[in-house]
Amino acid sequence: MSSDINENKYLPKIIDTTNLEIGMTIKNYKQMCDLLNEEVKTGESKKAQLKEWSRYFEFERPKWKQSYIILDIYDEPLEKEDNRKKGGRSVYVKFIETILINYLSQQPDGTKTFTRRNWWELLGMVNKNYNNLSVSEIKSIDKSFTDFEINHFYARSNRKLDSILITALKNLRNRRLIEWEYQTVVIYNKNKYFIANDEEIRNILRIENQILTKCFHMEDVRQIYLQGLQKEYYRNVYKKLYDEYGYERYYKQIKIIYPQDCMKEALPKAEVELQKLLLNEKIVDYLNNEAIKINDSWIDSYVAGETGTYPYIYLKAQQMLVDELIKPISKDKHINIKQLIDFNETNEEIDSLFS
Repeated sequence: MSSDINENKYLPKIIDTTNLEIGMTIKNYKQMCDLLNEEVKTGESKKAQLKEWSRYFEFERPKWKQSYIILDIYDEPLEKEDNRKKGGRSVYVKFIETILINYLSQQPDGTKTFTRRNWWELLGMVNKNYNNLSVSEIKSIDKSFTDFEINHFYARSNRKLDSILITALKNLRNRRLIEWEYQTVVIYNKNKYFIANDEEIRNILRIENQILTKCFHMEDVRQIYLQGLQKEYYRNVYKKLYDEYGYERYYKQIKIIYPQDCMKEALPKAEVELQKLLLNEKIVDYLNNEAIKINDSWIDSYVAGETGTYPYIYLKAQQMLVDELIKPISKDKHINIKQLIDFNETNEEIDSLFS
């Protein structure tokens, strides 16, 4: 293999996100490409392109629609190889499962119901100030805070906290340790309340949809939060609900049903699994960080003319092997052999450089 390197070929490509705004709706893939000054692609190339975009901004496609909603735009692109596990393999989720099992194993009721925010605090995911400090109180912490920073913080953290908690609940349900459900609590006549039935939930949804689409001209309620319009949105919703049904306001809560004896039996195993996962993450971090140092050293040696071999795939190969051979096994993980044999570097070349 030639020792020459095409500098432009290996410079990282930068995605220009200056035309995007948090909360905006982009009607289709072609318009997204236009805004990003990106080539329109198909098939596997398009999938790879979408994956690359996700390093620069978070987006989601509403079901049955071609549009894209911009949920977040990152100041710096995410690393291509993210060490965080997905789903039930996430250390965050495993922490929540273990803490929840420990808590419920000590509760003889067999049923616990809290709001999402109160579950987050009980599990140690947030402190008592979360969603309890007023905007003016938060701004008093630092004069540089604006409504945008505060709204954006809550929009981001709410999504992440909810994702972790719900994934943990689904995992525990799959293990037949719990059953859980959302409940809608309706407040009326000031201090009176009831758990909404199906028809009452339909009434709420109908009005929410009318306010969202006809008053705010949006298609996803997260856009309301991302643009800091939640106060105005709910003021409109609550007014219409009161005018039509006498509901003053409503909130959601999560009800968990569980057998306490099963929780007690599951606790020791959950604690062991968490410790194993934490140990695995430390090993993964060590191997990946060491590979980065070796790769950087190799590049320095190449630039200095000490070696004629450039590490085209060394770092990527090491990270892929860690994913396959060290991390807990996930269904969607596999080594792409073609990616590893596109170049002809040999193990002997690597060994001789660092022996």
